[in-house]
Amino acid sequence: MQVKVMAREYDGPSTSVEVTAGKASSSCSLCHAGELYGPFTTRVSAFEALLGKSRDIPFSPLELAAEVRAEAACADDAEIDLSTWSFGGETPREAAARVVLRRLAVKWWAWYQEKSARSWLRTVPNDEWNVSGVEGCVRCIKACKYCKWVRGSRIHFWKIPVDRDHKGRLEEFRDGVKLWQLPGTTLPQGRRANVKTETWEQELLTRKKILRLWLCYYLELGVIKLVVPRFTVPKAGDDVKVVWDSKANGHNACIWAPSFLLGDSGDLEEMVVKWLSVPVDTYLKLGSPDEDYTQDAAIFFKSWQSDIDVGQQFNNFRANREDRPYLGVRMYRTQNDGSVEEEWFARYAVLHFGGRASPYVAGRMQRRILELCKGHPRDSLSRFGWDRVHLNLPTMRNWDPSLPRVLLLRADGEASQEVDYVDDNDIHPVTRGRDEVNAMLDAKQLRSRMNSLGNQADDKKFRRPLVSPNGIPKGDGNWKGFVSSVYNESPTSRGLFVQTME
Repeated sequence: MQVKVMAREYDGPSTSVEVTAGKASSSCSLCHAGELYGPFTTRVSAFEALLGKSRDIPFSPLELAAEVRAEAACADDAEIDLSTWSFGGETPREAAARVVLRRLAVKWWAWYQEKSARSWLRTVPNDEWNVSGVEGCVRCIKACKYCKWVRGSRIHFWKIPVDRDHKGRLEEFRDGVKLWQLPGTTLPQGRRANVKTETWEQELLTRKKILRLWLCYYLELGVIKLVVPRFTVPKAGDDVKVVWDSKANGHNACIWAPSFLLGDSGDLEEMVVKWLSVPVDTYLKLGSPDEDYTQDAAIFFKSWQSDIDVGQQFNNFRANREDRPYLGVRMYRTQNDGSVEEEWFARYAVLHFGGRASPYVAGRMQRRILELCKGHPRDSLSRFGWDRVHLNLPTMRNWDPSLPRVLLLRADGEASQEVDYVDDNDIHPVTRGRDEVNAMLDAKQLRSRMNSLGNQADDKKFRRPLVSPNGIPKGDGNWKGFVSSVYNESPTSRGLFVQTME
């Protein structure tokens, strides 16, 4: 296996560096999945430029983009690594006590969430929308286990602000966003057949996933005018992926959705600040002095990045009641004896994978959830607050090309924590600090507030804060995509960061 790395220089053409997969041996190697890939088979001039002090670097570390592509997949029923919240070297007795405390905590949490929901219900009109919405949320809450939404999740819409800046948002979270039908079109009707799977085992796995949708209350009974056909795609191991084809039945052709951009590595680079021995504000006031990267790495403020996966992201958000008759699902009463199987039909009550507008609607709602989780910039209880904005733009007298163009600075002079939402289910907090403690607290705020709002922060795919891909466990199959890394593990790679993206 070979991994190809592209190193982009500040004032020159791209330099290609090939890396051959091998065992850990060289300090100049790239790392992924717990093993170091190396040695380099061609010259590494782009990396050698990072040696020594910053005045010896002819271009910004953030101008260096390296990417390592790999493939992996995580099974839906993968175990959750609870060691993330444990202390090193704890005894079996302490671990058992932690399990008891977790059970008590989740029971108290469920009681508190139900109490807040029913308290809100007494202050608003007692109509069908509010009552059924609250009952649906409470039903999911009561089935929760620690780190797992057993019966699915639903946004706790009563917590959505209803002030002038958030007008109408509560109804969108409660009832779903009405899809935009193209003028002059008529929505199709019919019950198109599913595409047959390659094997009976794949069909059983597919039906198991659909049954899970039913048990999570993502499917419901009701009027059905159009059935969405599905087909199955094999995944790693014995798992499969179910794809709902709203294009095949003609539904997507009648629906309009705006085009939109998601964050990529370039957006994350604008959130990452290079390693500094002093806070960012002090560094700027001193005129961007040279940094001696030959010193102990522990003295530097670093950019840490963790990875939060939104579980069942599309299914977190409701489908509008007017659209549900066109989101039918064919169900079967499975018979393993070869006899004729009875068909019955349900319909989606949530956004489904395969709908034209689902990515846009889910992305917009997820952005709003993140803003609520971050809190107001002046909120003293939020770890994502900031005091002022510093513009770092070309042609400005104090422009520093090695820093992001827009800096949100806290009162202590350090860059504020920031969050980027890079695709349909990956959230990346970026934190400044000398160690990972602050980064873990930032991730904790996001994850706890997301779950408090009914937005699943999937613990089985959570990745601890990193400054290099060395922290990715060997054989980690929780992600699929690439790791773009700029980190500080050796004298040949100073001042860079790590990114994971779906």
